[in-house]
Amino acid sequence: LTRFIRGLLMHAPDLLLRPLTRVLLHQSPGGAVWRYVEGLLARFAAAEPGAPPVEELAKLAGLTPRSLRRTCHRARTPNPERLTEWLTFVYVLECARWEGITVAGAAKRAGLNERYMPQLRANLVPDFPGLRRPLIPHAVTHAIIRLAEECGLPRSQAIDTVRRVVGEAHADW
Repeated sequence: LTRFIRGLLMHAPDLLLRPLTRVLLHQSPGGAVWRYVEGLLARFAAAEPGAPPVEELAKLAGLTPRSLRRTCHRARTPNPERLTEWLTFVYVLECARWEGITVAGAAKRAGLNERYMPQLRANLVPDFPGLRRPLIPHAVTHAIIRLAEECGLPRSQAIDTVRRVVGEAHADW
């Protein structure tokens, strides 16, 4: 039972990222960006060390880095590097939220250097305060809204996206 629960908790961030990418990347031709995201999730599950390299993930999706860039452009998503940063940020925050651990601990479990997350926060959501445990649910919500806006959604649709993906209970900002 313990092993089952641990396995379920380990996949909880996937349960957020998969619907999120389905909503935000619905314009991805042939599911190429979704295959890219699946490769990213597999990398996190394996806790491979270091920031996920776009070239490696593109290859796993059956794409060249150039074709992935074109696919992201057609799907109206950020470029692959930026998309990887966003999804990494949301994944680690959601992992920390689900498991009740620090962001640094969640980053370490995903194979990332604990200093990487403050860099991502400063780069992606500079107006959000530090990533302390009580603020993590709000950080997840804020990050998803910002990602949705980068995907071209107006703020009202970005907020609706959060409500659909995260749920009404966690959609307070």
